[in-house]
Amino acid sequence: METCKSVKCEKAKMVLEKITFVFSVVAAVAILAIAGAMIVRIVMDAVHIFPLVVQNGLVPQVYKLVIGAINVLILLEIMELFLKFETQHRVSIHLIMDTAITFAVREVIIWLYDGKTGGPWFDSPIAIVICLVALRIFLVKEQQGKES
Repeated sequence: METCKSVKCEKAKMVLEKITFVFSVVAAVAILAIAGAMIVRIVMDAVHIFPLVVQNGLVPQVYKLVIGAINVLILLEIMELFLKFETQHRVSIHLIMDTAITFAVREVIIWLYDGKTGGPWFDSPIAIVICLVALRIFLVKEQQGKES
C-alpha cells in the first residue's frame, strides 16, 4: 500500500477526516435527540399511567414503558458504537453483541406479550437470545484466553 506523500493527497486526507468527524457528530447528536425524545415520551407515559391502571389494568401500561425504555437503551448502545468507532477507529465485537442481545430481549418481550408462545422452542426469539448470550460468553472467554 502506497503512503500519501503529495500535498494534494494530504489535503484530501484531511478533508475526508473532517467529513467523517462531522458525520459522526451529526449522527451522535441525532441519536441523542431521538433518545431524549423517547425519554420524554416514557416520562409522559409514566405520568399518565396511574389513571389508566384503574381503567385498563397494569400490564398494557407497563409493557409500553418497558419497551420504550429498552428502545432508549438500544439507541444509546448504537450511539456508543458510533462514538467508539470515531475515537478508536474500530468497534468492539462485545459492543455489537450487547446491542444485539438488548434488541433480542426487546423482541422476546414483544413476542411474549403478543401471546405467541406456542410452537417449538427453537422457533422463538428466546432461542435467539440464548444463542447470542452463549456467543457473547464464548467471545469473552476467548479474549481472556488470548490475554493470558
